[in-house]
Amino acid sequence: MSRAVVIHLEQAVERKPLISRMKKLFPLLDVYPAKDGAQWQGNPKIAKAHPLTKMPVSQGAIGCAHSHIDLIHDALLKKESAIVILEDDCEFGDLSREELTSYIFRANTLGEPWDILLLGATEYTESDETSSANYKKVGRFWGTHALILRERGMRAALKAFHDGQKEGIFLLADWMYNRAIRQEGLTCFGPTDPSRFCKQKEGLVSYLTGQVRTY
Repeated sequence: MSRAVVIHLEQAVERKPLISRMKKLFPLLDVYPAKDGAQWQGNPKIAKAHPLTKMPVSQGAIGCAHSHIDLIHDALLKKESAIVILEDDCEFGDLSREELTSYIFRANTLGEPWDILLLGATEYTESDETSSANYKKVGRFWGTHALILRERGMRAALKAFHDGQKEGIFLLADWMYNRAIRQEGLTCFGPTDPSRFCKQKEGLVSYLTGQVRTY
């Protein structure tokens, strides 16, 4: 399995039990100190307008996207063919490492090579059936809780973000990946049930919105 990294905001100590659970599934898990958004928020050269509302995006959303982008840059610099990116509020259910590994490798049998493989998302807003009842081909999704990027997906995500900046908009992490899928014709697969393996843990304070997350 590819190198796995969890984005963790150091003050979010309430999320450490979730990271402990991730380490059972990804034994060599790296913990990446998340960006808090302050650096980019204070940079006048970075466009901050939300792609839909055109209002300034939150500092937390800036930090989330910055963290994803930094990890992608690092993976490309190290010439890694793929990287697993997890967020520290991701709660994995009762599954074994073998089950998760099987899901990842069986995605290679779906008839076309994937660029993004989702391990969990909040929802799919555009998706199609595949040759397997266990997978969807995803065109648009919300929530970057857990995903695997291959090199083409990494490069396409960076291009999408930079293209957005040229247009004066800030692409949040899921907006960035969704634009990359559409713009570069990426193949993205995910479990038929977006929360089959993991979901954002309910009851935590979201560092993007400042609100307690409920479903």
